[in-house]
Amino acid sequence: MTIEDVFSPFGLLKNKLGQYTYREDQEKMASLVETAFEEGRACVVEAGTGIGKSFAYLVPAFLLLERDMDAKVIVATSTIPLQKQLYDKDVPFLMDALSIKPRVAILYGRANYLCLRKYKTMESETALISSDLDSAEGRLRSWVETTATGSRSDITDGRVAYLMKEIMSDEDDCMGRSCPFFEECFFYKARRNAQNARLIITNHHIVLSDAQIRWENNEDFSSPTILPGYTHLVIDEAHHIENEATDAFSNKYSLPSLRFYCDSLKRKMGRYGNMSLVEYLSPYEREDSRGEGKVLLKEIEALVNEAEEYDALLKRVLTCFPDRRAMLFKEEFFARFRNNISLGEELALMLRNVGERAMSIWESKEEEVKQYIDRAERYGGGLCYLSDVLRSWIRFNDYDNYIPYATDGPDGSPVISIAPMEVGQKLKERLVDKLESIIYCSATLSVGKSFEYFSKRSGLQDYPSLLTGLYPSPFDFQHQLMYLIPQDGREWKKNDQGYVDYAYSVIRDSILSSGGGALVLFTSFAMMNEVYERVAEDIGKDMELLLQNQNTSRHVLLNRFKTNEDSSLFATASFWEGIDAPGNTLRLVIIVKLPFEVPSDPIYMARSSYIDQHSDRGSFMTLTVPNAVIKMKQGVGRLIRNEEDKGIVMILDGRIVKKSYRHTMFSSLPEGYYPEDTMVENIPSKIENFLY
Repeated sequence: MTIEDVFSPFGLLKNKLGQYTYREDQEKMASLVETAFEEGRACVVEAGTGIGKSFAYLVPAFLLLERDMDAKVIVATSTIPLQKQLYDKDVPFLMDALSIKPRVAILYGRANYLCLRKYKTMESETALISSDLDSAEGRLRSWVETTATGSRSDITDGRVAYLMKEIMSDEDDCMGRSCPFFEECFFYKARRNAQNARLIITNHHIVLSDAQIRWENNEDFSSPTILPGYTHLVIDEAHHIENEATDAFSNKYSLPSLRFYCDSLKRKMGRYGNMSLVEYLSPYEREDSRGEGKVLLKEIEALVNEAEEYDALLKRVLTCFPDRRAMLFKEEFFARFRNNISLGEELALMLRNVGERAMSIWESKEEEVKQYIDRAERYGGGLCYLSDVLRSWIRFNDYDNYIPYATDGPDGSPVISIAPMEVGQKLKERLVDKLESIIYCSATLSVGKSFEYFSKRSGLQDYPSLLTGLYPSPFDFQHQLMYLIPQDGREWKKNDQGYVDYAYSVIRDSILSSGGGALVLFTSFAMMNEVYERVAEDIGKDMELLLQNQNTSRHVLLNRFKTNEDSSLFATASFWEGIDAPGNTLRLVIIVKLPFEVPSDPIYMARSSYIDQHSDRGSFMTLTVPNAVIKMKQGVGRLIRNEEDKGIVMILDGRIVKKSYRHTMFSSLPEGYYPEDTMVENIPSKIENFLY
């Protein structure tokens, strides 16, 4: 069986789908991916909406698995919806169409699985789990009793999903094999299924964590770790890979993490009365005395007190900075912190001492207590890790390779982080150079028709025989898509209330003209809220206006938006991508401001500064503009999802037609229709004429 046999106008897909539309570029992409698999090469592919990129990499994967019985393929995505689509829909269809049936598994991140131990504890200790099936609690209980996967992704009930937050699997709190529910554990079942599969669908973070473990342990990809040994990797939604690798390869310290490990060592052992884990294990130490355990408990208490004092100090220092996240420049930071460095050093030493003792004082491996010794070693190892991060932070001097910064955690405590300056080299060392083949694909990887920017940041810059494919969307954008950019509009400037007034007026009139069906994309929550309130006051009684906020989940908002095709959604951040609303549901996308990175973001600040110091081209054109281009492509890509769709992209920010980077941005976007004489006053009529 060949690629042509599958994709040709009279091939297997046509026979199975009936209404199958032959896409020449889909077949070309599939052939390119097949070449990468066969020749053991890296490949970068941009496939526009409508190409059918999932089939274009899944079919070559199936053919590879049929030819080579030793091969295993990992397909990693950024989002759960795409993982579910691949596993529930695309893969079963292809298994039937191709008559190739490799063992397939899906592995979500741990936090998506129900923890049975936590659920049983909740069930026994609280009255939360109701038998009333009309209540959210009762529906949760019913789901737990019937679910085959234990995955939160299978829950469509928003209230039930909310209740599950407290009973999801957690790596730090997991008892592993010592858990009484280990054999039934949904996460470990999924892990075991993945180990025995030949095609595994998972997420970016798991792939990166697996690669990091192999790197730290100097292991190749032939043996299992988190994932089974594998040889071929497909990374879909690859435009996320730099950010996700930055997070995966960062080290973090926080007071809540420290407290967790300390509390775990002090946790009362229900089966053994009031003894803590440390006290219970103390008879098994070398000197066979309980005294050591009691001493260690006192040291843990002292450690927590020291950590709280250090946390308070960090908070005081951070308040001296205009933006609490921007603690990047060590000289400025230590000018305020110099007299208290010893406190951090002392804390790091205490962490190390307590952690090592928790790991080492128990030598007995009797089966009776082995599970508890393993837990003590794990918690002690966690403290040692925090010690290493803290000491690295305090003694930090490697500004060329790493970024020290601090953010506010959910509880208000500072989170100290050390992130890699560049992840490209790390991805090269940990993935690209280790695998037979790696395929990066997305609808938004190129900038100005070039993969130079992505290749550098994904470990492919110096790859000797890189395969590339750029396949534009097959849709007729000249007739389906109209761009509206007010020629007399304003340029966005920081803290410009006049721009907010302008945006409010144009957005209100545009939504009225389109009759709703608008997605209004912001880069600032503050501006979004102000504009929304003003628009809602004017027209909110006549049509449904939805607002992204902390009280309503993304899932619920999107369902409401799709249910009412005349509603409009005001959103930011994650809503720039991942929205699939074909048809009349979405007919107007309004981009309020060009999506440049927030200048105060610590990682962006550090990388910009580094580029400015080490490159002649400067960070704005080599980092800021390419990032914004990819974000713009994601926003525009929400609109046209099939051959029948018709819609308008309106860009309010006048910088897109006035600044030097306009050519880069326009050359990266789909080539739609640009009407003449696009003045603010003419926008309502142009919207009505194009749509209706």
